[in-house]
Amino acid sequence: MNKIKGPAKYDGKCVRVTDSQGNSFEAICEYLSRDYVEHEYGKNEDALELAHLFIVHSDIVNVEILDDHEGPWGRFSGPFGMLEEITVEDDIFMTLQMLEDYADEEEEHVQRLLACLEYYLSCGQGTKIPWEAEKSKLIDPLKRIADEVTDKETRESAKRLILLCSKNDE
Repeated sequence: MNKIKGPAKYDGKCVRVTDSQGNSFEAICEYLSRDYVEHEYGKNEDALELAHLFIVHSDIVNVEILDDHEGPWGRFSGPFGMLEEITVEDDIFMTLQMLEDYADEEEEHVQRLLACLEYYLSCGQGTKIPWEAEKSKLIDPLKRIADEVTDKETRESAKRLILLCSKNDE
């Protein structure tokens, strides 16, 4: 039984949402009204959107606000999480969309996505992504991030990824 009351209070907050399947996602959240969700997705309930993922109210088991948390990764529990892993493992289109959509407004999401991409593309972990042969498509959005984003660490990460995406697999 869902006991989350007033999901609108999480709008604009950095949160950790646990869904009914036990998955945990961390992101800056946007509240989606019942009317909006019904119109766009055909579900008659409100939802929380975390980057490009939306979770309807009935699938939310717990929401924790992370805005006051401070640690090595800011408000988040790690350099990247399940949301970024799903994005990278899904397909290159979703990865490109997140890089392009969030570069201007949600720098924290971009930092986490770049960390996840570095993890997968550095091959030290032996983990491959299904679209790795298309990784050169990331170069232009990464160049934009390296040139335009204000955070030095994010720019450096984008530059490292440009090198990784420029390498041909042997």
